[in-house]
Amino acid sequence: MASKLTPLKNNAPQQIFYSDLPLNPTLASNGDISTVTNNDAIKQSLTLILNTNAGSRIFLPNYGARLQSFLFEPFDQSTATRIGTEIEQSINNYEQRIQLLNVAVTMIQANTSYNIIVSYLIINQQEVDTFTVTLQKL
Repeated sequence: MASKLTPLKNNAPQQIFYSDLPLNPTLASNGDISTVTNNDAIKQSLTLILNTNAGSRIFLPNYGARLQSFLFEPFDQSTATRIGTEIEQSINNYEQRIQLLNVAVTMIQANTSYNIIVSYLIINQQEVDTFTVTLQKL
């Protein structure tokens, strides 16, 4: 008699290491405000850091990245390197839940944009992940 083996499902809830409020909060099914957790919280934080122009927050004047200042700079490797350095400094200053491994900035000639890949280690989970963003020149 042949029997079919099915893998056991892990119904245990995912352990939450990090939790943030979402950009667009909603009510969860239990009536609480929904949250983003773990890697989703970190990716949301990275998005906020890179999309916030440094100097635009009154009580945290250095929060964010000065990426907008590169939009009118020459489209060359020197600017790409400076963008990578700015991203590294901004993330190291304001996202303490990760260890930054690499920031790769690639020039895309076809549409004069920079493709940015941020590799990082989530500290409490020992999980490596990446975050990708494109900076379009004007």
